[in-house]
Amino acid sequence: MPFTRLKAHALWLLVAALLGLTAPAGAAPIWNGQLFPVEEVAPGLRGTGYTVIGGTDIEAFDVLFLGVLPGAGPAGDLLLVETSGPLIEQTGGIASGMSGSPVFVDGRLVGAIAYGFGYADHRIGLVTPIGDMLRVLERMGAEDAAAQAPSPAGPRQVAFAPDEATAAQLLAQLPPGTEVLVPLATPLMAGGFGPRALHLVEGWAKRLLGGPFLTVPTGTAPASVQPGTVSFQPGSAFGVQLLGGDVSLSALGTVTWTDGDRFLGLGHPFLNGGAVHWVTSGAAILRTVSSAQMPFKVGVVTDPAGTLTQDRAAGVAGRLGPLPERVQVAVRVTDLDHPQGETPQRFSFWAVDDPWLLPDLVTVGVLQALDQGIDRIGPGTARVLFRLEAESLPQTLVRDNMVYSESDVSALAVGELLEGVELLAANPFREVPLRRVEVEARITRQPQVAQIVEVRPAATRVAAGDSVLIEVELQTYRGPRETRAIRLTIPPGTPAGRVAVTVRGGYSTSPSAVVHAELFAEEKTGEPVEEGLPLPEGGSLEEQLETFRTRERNYELVAEFYPPFGPLPPAESQAGAENPARTEGEGAPMAEEDRDQPRSHQPSLPGNGKPVQARLATDWVIRGSDQFELEIVEPVQEEEPAAEAPGSTPF
Repeated sequence: MPFTRLKAHALWLLVAALLGLTAPAGAAPIWNGQLFPVEEVAPGLRGTGYTVIGGTDIEAFDVLFLGVLPGAGPAGDLLLVETSGPLIEQTGGIASGMSGSPVFVDGRLVGAIAYGFGYADHRIGLVTPIGDMLRVLERMGAEDAAAQAPSPAGPRQVAFAPDEATAAQLLAQLPPGTEVLVPLATPLMAGGFGPRALHLVEGWAKRLLGGPFLTVPTGTAPASVQPGTVSFQPGSAFGVQLLGGDVSLSALGTVTWTDGDRFLGLGHPFLNGGAVHWVTSGAAILRTVSSAQMPFKVGVVTDPAGTLTQDRAAGVAGRLGPLPERVQVAVRVTDLDHPQGETPQRFSFWAVDDPWLLPDLVTVGVLQALDQGIDRIGPGTARVLFRLEAESLPQTLVRDNMVYSESDVSALAVGELLEGVELLAANPFREVPLRRVEVEARITRQPQVAQIVEVRPAATRVAAGDSVLIEVELQTYRGPRETRAIRLTIPPGTPAGRVAVTVRGGYSTSPSAVVHAELFAEEKTGEPVEEGLPLPEGGSLEEQLETFRTRERNYELVAEFYPPFGPLPPAESQAGAENPARTEGEGAPMAEEDRDQPRSHQPSLPGNGKPVQARLATDWVIRGSDQFELEIVEPVQEEEPAAEAPGSTPF
């Protein structure tokens, strides 16, 4: 049964009594522990809001209620307010980062500042009622709780937009007099990032996280903020931390309500992630900056303080105390061109253990480490080794490769890492919590590339079961020609016939190219990129991991051919005729489109449709290819000695 206003009022008072709301200690709001219901809000009602605009001290500002917008918000009613006072004059109005600032009337908590107007009167905003925010708290420790009660129906006098640009478009389309509001932009405090990585963080936040977000460079907490002193009370600044360490990424907001170790904040969603396990931290405000678009806070996170567990339409909720699981990342970068020799630089950070966020967080953090390690952005060659340690995996996933880029070696070097982390985090088989990532990268500006010039087989006629030695002549970049020999074995039982043997460089650059496009598509084209990366084929997680671990590498020489088809045994021919939809494989009929192809290019008959292959590691990224024709013949059968006649005598 839908809640009536009377029932909602009674529920608020009951929740307040059950939760034992008490006034917080210290300077901040004077709170008698009661809630102020929406029914008592009327135009002209005055209250007091609390927030931090500098350091960690909570300060007050005046709030005038202009009216109630029934059912206008994503979680229920919203309260239209006008703010004023010395604090508002100093900030220039409601600022990004004030989301969650509590508003009290006669010591009773009304709700949290949550929405404002971009490019308009920044003194005007909207308050999310505390009754709706307390429903978020009901989900803590009870993820399967019943859904929220429907909001009372009412005329909508406002429209909502995710950002200021969309709001401007809506204003031109909606009837005159309609107000378009946006959530107060959540400041994303980004520390330790260079200009390129910071730009990627901004694009990532806009494209994947939604909005609105305001990405602001930041640093470490000032000396006046003592470590280990984090305590939350209504009006305190707090952070939701996604990255920490040598790079950091944190959302900045304001605490609305506390009860022991539990707290509520923001008054609107952060990422609308539902049940989450993210790090929450104390925060200090360095400055609140006035802006024509919307004022905003610049701050830093202090000590990690607990776990954010709920991210819902009416706000966020969490608990102080134990921290959630985090993924530790260690990066070692060696600039081979450094004049003082090969001295590796070390970087470390952690990322929240969230399958949706983890691949991008790890990748952008490692990218920043590579950029900083070589102190440039540009062409070069990188040899990269990474290890992924995860729970429930019998062994560490290890992968190494070599990449060369004519424009941006660091961006290309993180490609397979992103793919590997996503393979574990988003695999469709089972949860595999990633615990540690180790990356070693050796980078030089020099193109360590070799081009295949010619291949010379030792023989062009080989029996099944034997092998052929192939000399490969390589032209190194601005260096001498080098020769490498690779031995290709013809499997026993391979049908007789002529095949084309291709010698080429290992090919695993496609996933990295996809990653490179995904990282930079927003910057270069402005067009969205298809989400996700191609996962290795396989019927189980173990098969996918093995395929990923052992697939070709860019520094390998690969010699391969597809065996010709042989005659089908009668029984299998009959079975194939009875089942035309049968998958191609051993003994399967050729697909219609393959019947006119030369025999040397037809797919493999034995089993899985994969080529016969040999691989050889080199010191270069291999480019180009060459071919030669090889004739496979039946193996020579040794003649058995003739049986001696009975009674015969040898000489």
